[in-house]
Amino acid sequence: MLSGTTLAVFFQRVESRCCFISGVDSRDVVFYLKKMDIHFNRKKNMLNFLLKHLRSLELVEQFVENAHPACTSLEHHTLFELMQSSALETLRIFDVRAFQEFEISHLEQAISVPPETEVSHFFETFENELSGKKLVFYCSVGLRSAEFIGKVQNKCLNAGALSVHNLKGGIFRWYNAGLPVVSANGKTDELHPYNSFWELLVEKRAQ
Repeated sequence: MLSGTTLAVFFQRVESRCCFISGVDSRDVVFYLKKMDIHFNRKKNMLNFLLKHLRSLELVEQFVENAHPACTSLEHHTLFELMQSSALETLRIFDVRAFQEFEISHLEQAISVPPETEVSHFFETFENELSGKKLVFYCSVGLRSAEFIGKVQNKCLNAGALSVHNLKGGIFRWYNAGLPVVSANGKTDELHPYNSFWELLVEKRAQ
Protein backbone atom coordinates (compact mmCIF):
# COMPACT_ATOMS: atom_id res chain seq x y z
CA MET A 1 0.00 0.00 0.00
CA LEU A 2 1.25 3.49 -0.72
CA SER A 3 2.23 5.61 2.26
CA GLY A 4 -0.19 8.11 3.72
CA THR A 5 2.16 10.92 2.75
CA THR A 6 2.25 9.82 -0.89
CA LEU A 7 -1.52 9.57 -1.01
CA ALA A 8 -1.89 12.94 0.71
CA VAL A 9 0.10 14.53 -2.10
CA PHE A 10 -1.95 12.52 -4.59
CA PHE A 11 -5.23 13.88 -3.27
CA GLN A 12 -3.89 17.41 -3.09
CA ARG A 13 -3.27 17.13 -6.82
CA VAL A 14 -6.69 15.56 -7.33
CA GLU A 15 -8.38 18.50 -5.64
CA SER A 16 -6.38 21.01 -7.62
CA ARG A 17 -7.22 19.09 -10.82
CA CYS A 18 -3.54 18.49 -11.59
CA CYS A 19 -2.15 15.56 -13.53
CA PHE A 20 -3.04 12.07 -12.42
CA ILE A 21 -0.30 10.15 -10.61
CA SER A 22 0.19 6.77 -12.26
CA GLY A 23 0.57 3.52 -10.37
CA VAL A 24 -2.02 4.16 -7.66
CA ASP A 25 -3.94 1.05 -6.66
CA SER A 26 -7.70 1.54 -6.31
CA ARG A 27 -7.60 -0.14 -2.90
CA ASP A 28 -5.20 2.55 -1.69
CA VAL A 29 -7.47 5.26 -3.01
CA VAL A 30 -10.55 3.89 -1.25
CA PHE A 31 -8.64 3.27 1.99
CA TYR A 32 -7.40 6.85 2.09
CA LEU A 33 -10.76 8.30 1.09
CA LYS A 34 -12.35 6.44 3.98
CA LYS A 35 -9.80 7.82 6.44
CA MET A 36 -10.03 11.43 5.29
CA ASP A 37 -11.97 13.62 7.71
CA ILE A 38 -13.91 15.52 5.07
CA HIS A 39 -17.54 15.85 4.03
CA PHE A 40 -18.98 12.88 2.12
CA ASN A 41 -19.90 15.05 -0.89
CA ARG A 42 -16.31 16.22 -1.17
CA LYS A 43 -15.20 12.59 -1.24
CA LYS A 44 -17.71 11.93 -4.02
CA ASN A 45 -16.33 14.85 -6.00
CA MET A 46 -12.84 13.39 -5.67
CA LEU A 47 -14.12 10.02 -6.79
CA ASN A 48 -15.77 11.57 -9.85
CA PHE A 49 -12.53 13.20 -10.90
CA LEU A 50 -10.55 10.00 -10.33
CA LEU A 51 -12.90 7.96 -12.46
CA LYS A 52 -12.11 10.07 -15.48
CA HIS A 53 -8.60 8.67 -15.21
CA LEU A 54 -9.10 5.22 -13.71
CA ARG A 55 -12.34 4.25 -15.47
CA SER A 56 -12.61 1.65 -12.72
CA LEU A 57 -15.92 0.16 -11.66
CA GLU A 58 -13.99 -1.68 -8.96
CA LEU A 59 -13.08 1.67 -7.42
CA VAL A 60 -16.75 2.64 -7.29
CA GLU A 61 -17.69 -0.70 -5.71
CA GLN A 62 -15.09 -0.26 -3.00
CA PHE A 63 -16.14 3.32 -2.39
CA VAL A 64 -19.80 2.30 -2.00
CA GLU A 65 -18.96 -0.51 0.42
CA ASN A 66 -16.80 1.79 2.54
CA ALA A 67 -19.30 4.64 2.48
CA HIS A 68 -22.17 2.32 3.45
CA PRO A 69 -20.71 -0.35 5.77
CA ALA A 70 -24.14 -1.43 7.04
CA CYS A 71 -25.19 -2.29 3.49
CA THR A 72 -24.47 -5.90 2.51
CA SER A 73 -23.29 -6.45 -1.06
CA LEU A 74 -24.40 -9.29 -3.31
CA GLU A 75 -22.23 -10.39 -6.23
CA HIS A 76 -23.82 -10.36 -9.69
CA HIS A 77 -23.10 -14.05 -10.34
CA THR A 78 -24.72 -15.02 -7.04
CA LEU A 79 -27.90 -13.13 -7.93
CA PHE A 80 -27.94 -14.66 -11.39
CA GLU A 81 -27.71 -18.16 -9.90
CA LEU A 82 -30.55 -17.38 -7.50
CA MET A 83 -32.69 -16.11 -10.37
CA GLN A 84 -32.15 -19.36 -12.27
CA SER A 85 -33.20 -21.51 -9.32
CA SER A 86 -36.31 -22.15 -7.25
CA ALA A 87 -35.07 -19.36 -4.96
CA LEU A 88 -36.48 -16.88 -7.47
CA GLU A 89 -39.83 -17.13 -5.72
CA THR A 90 -38.28 -15.74 -2.54
CA LEU A 91 -36.56 -12.82 -4.29
CA ARG A 92 -37.81 -9.27 -4.64
CA ILE A 93 -35.57 -7.14 -6.86
CA PHE A 94 -35.89 -3.35 -6.78
CA ASP A 95 -34.42 -1.03 -9.41
CA VAL A 96 -33.48 2.27 -7.75
CA ARG A 97 -32.95 4.35 -10.90
CA ALA A 98 -35.05 6.97 -12.63
CA PHE A 99 -37.94 5.45 -14.54
CA GLN A 100 -36.49 6.52 -17.90
CA GLU A 101 -33.39 4.46 -17.06
CA PHE A 102 -35.58 1.50 -16.09
CA GLU A 103 -37.52 1.74 -19.36
CA ILE A 104 -34.37 1.31 -21.46
CA SER A 105 -33.50 -1.93 -19.69
CA HIS A 106 -33.49 -3.60 -16.30
CA LEU A 107 -33.03 -6.95 -14.63
CA GLU A 108 -35.82 -9.40 -15.29
CA GLN A 109 -38.38 -9.41 -12.47
CA ALA A 110 -37.13 -6.03 -11.21
CA ILE A 111 -39.59 -3.51 -9.80
CA SER A 112 -38.99 0.19 -10.44
CA VAL A 113 -38.52 2.24 -7.28
CA PRO A 114 -37.08 5.65 -8.29
CA PRO A 115 -34.49 6.99 -5.83
CA GLU A 116 -36.69 9.91 -4.80
CA THR A 117 -39.43 7.51 -3.61
CA GLU A 118 -40.57 8.43 -0.13
CA VAL A 119 -39.94 5.75 2.48
CA SER A 120 -43.59 5.93 3.56
CA HIS A 121 -44.75 5.35 -0.02
CA PHE A 122 -42.37 2.40 -0.44
CA PHE A 123 -43.85 0.66 2.58
CA GLU A 124 -47.43 1.54 1.70
CA THR A 125 -46.82 -0.20 -1.62
CA PHE A 126 -44.64 -3.16 -0.67
CA GLU A 127 -44.85 -3.83 3.07
CA ASN A 128 -47.14 -6.84 2.64
CA GLU A 129 -44.77 -8.38 0.06
CA LEU A 130 -41.57 -8.30 2.13
CA SER A 131 -42.10 -11.04 4.69
CA GLY A 132 -40.07 -14.17 3.94
CA LYS A 133 -38.34 -12.52 0.98
CA LYS A 134 -34.72 -11.79 0.12
CA LEU A 135 -34.58 -8.20 -1.06
CA VAL A 136 -32.05 -7.01 -3.64
CA PHE A 137 -31.70 -3.36 -4.59
CA TYR A 138 -29.62 -2.02 -7.45
CA CYS A 139 -28.99 1.12 -9.49
CA SER A 140 -26.34 1.97 -12.09
CA VAL A 141 -23.27 1.36 -9.91
CA GLY A 142 -24.70 0.73 -6.44
CA LEU A 143 -24.57 4.18 -4.88
CA ARG A 144 -28.19 5.30 -5.19
CA SER A 145 -29.42 1.87 -4.15
CA ALA A 146 -27.08 1.82 -1.12
CA GLU A 147 -28.41 5.21 -0.05
CA PHE A 148 -31.99 3.97 -0.43
CA ILE A 149 -31.24 0.80 1.53
CA GLY A 150 -29.94 2.98 4.34
CA LYS A 151 -33.41 4.49 4.62
CA VAL A 152 -35.46 1.29 4.50
CA GLN A 153 -33.30 -1.62 5.66
CA ASN A 154 -34.29 -1.80 9.31
CA LYS A 155 -37.97 -1.45 8.58
CA CYS A 156 -37.75 -4.11 5.84
CA LEU A 157 -36.22 -6.55 8.31
CA ASN A 158 -38.83 -5.65 10.91
CA ALA A 159 -41.49 -6.41 8.29
CA GLY A 160 -40.12 -9.94 7.97
CA ALA A 161 -37.66 -9.68 5.08
CA LEU A 162 -35.05 -12.45 5.28
CA SER A 163 -32.22 -10.22 4.03
CA VAL A 164 -31.49 -6.93 2.30
CA HIS A 165 -28.68 -6.72 -0.25
CA ASN A 166 -27.17 -4.17 -2.58
CA LEU A 167 -26.12 -5.56 -5.97
CA LYS A 168 -22.37 -4.96 -6.10
CA GLY A 169 -21.47 -2.73 -9.05
CA GLY A 170 -25.15 -2.31 -9.89
CA ILE A 171 -26.56 -3.01 -13.31
CA PHE A 172 -23.29 -1.82 -14.87
CA ARG A 173 -21.38 -4.78 -13.36
CA TRP A 174 -24.21 -7.13 -14.30
CA TYR A 175 -24.24 -5.83 -17.89
CA ASN A 176 -20.44 -5.88 -18.21
CA ALA A 177 -20.49 -9.55 -17.19
CA GLY A 178 -22.70 -10.30 -20.20
CA LEU A 179 -25.78 -11.11 -18.12
CA PRO A 180 -29.22 -10.45 -19.62
CA VAL A 181 -31.21 -7.26 -19.33
CA VAL A 182 -34.74 -6.74 -20.57
CA SER A 183 -37.13 -4.00 -21.61
CA ALA A 184 -40.89 -4.09 -22.13
CA ASN A 185 -40.15 -5.72 -25.50
CA GLY A 186 -38.01 -8.53 -24.12
CA LYS A 187 -34.24 -9.06 -24.05
CA THR A 188 -32.13 -6.15 -25.21
CA ASP A 189 -28.50 -5.03 -25.41
CA GLU A 190 -29.41 -1.45 -24.55
CA LEU A 191 -28.42 0.10 -21.25
CA HIS A 192 -29.00 3.60 -19.95
CA PRO A 193 -25.54 5.06 -19.15
CA TYR A 194 -26.86 7.59 -16.60
CA ASN A 195 -24.72 10.27 -18.23
CA SER A 196 -21.70 10.60 -20.52
CA PHE A 197 -19.30 10.47 -17.58
CA TRP A 198 -20.55 7.26 -15.97
CA GLU A 199 -20.89 5.74 -19.42
CA LEU A 200 -17.09 5.31 -19.30
CA LEU A 201 -17.68 2.38 -16.94
CA VAL A 202 -19.96 0.50 -19.34
CA GLU A 203 -18.51 -2.11 -21.69
CA LYS A 204 -20.52 -1.71 -24.87
CA ARG A 205 -22.09 -4.78 -26.45
CA ALA A 206 -21.96 -5.40 -30.18
CA GLN A 207 -25.29 -4.44 -31.72
